Amino acid sequence: MRGFRPEFLFTSIIVGVFPLLTSCAQSEHILETSLIPQQTEAQSPQEDFDARIQEAESLVQLGHFNDALNLLDTLRGSSEFAETTPFWLFYANTTQGFLQQRLAEGERDGNLIADLHREIAKSFQRVLTLDPTNSIAWTGQIAALRQAGDFFEAWASAQKARAACELSPTQLVECGRA
Repeated sequence: MRGFRPEFLFTSIIVGVFPLLTSCAQSEHILETSLIPQQTEAQSPQEDFDARIQEAESLVQLGHFNDALNLLDTLRGSSEFAETTPFWLFYANTTQGFLQQRLAEGERDGNLIADLHREIAKSFQRVLTLDPTNSIAWTGQIAALRQAGDFFEAWASAQKARAACELSPTQLVECGRA
């Protein structure tokens, strides 16, 4: 007898999907356990901070920008080690990656997009507080402010950047876009 047989369809779905589900569950477990820093002995606060930064870097490499930002958010508020130029540059770049990912997924909430640009600009400002001659932070802040629609602030930052540090020709172009 030819035709539709519901019991065959159900069996095909279960037989075809079950191995896929168990495979996905095992992969996620392996991924989760590989990202957890292994603690063999008591870590110093600096070692704990470094391990969490490595975990955030792993998450970024996997494209899990939101998870990385959540981890970085816990570090920025609770660790004195977060007050460094590399930390804030990493935070700004991770936020930029999250923004690009959201835009690629079709994000259309203008307020969210502008808020993320402002968050990136604030992160670069933290770098500039620590190192006022950091040209990467200046150009990053200018671009983020411009993309957020804060043109006056972008132009003011461009003027400060030109006075504060040596800029490459590419960075001067970014200042000119402000």
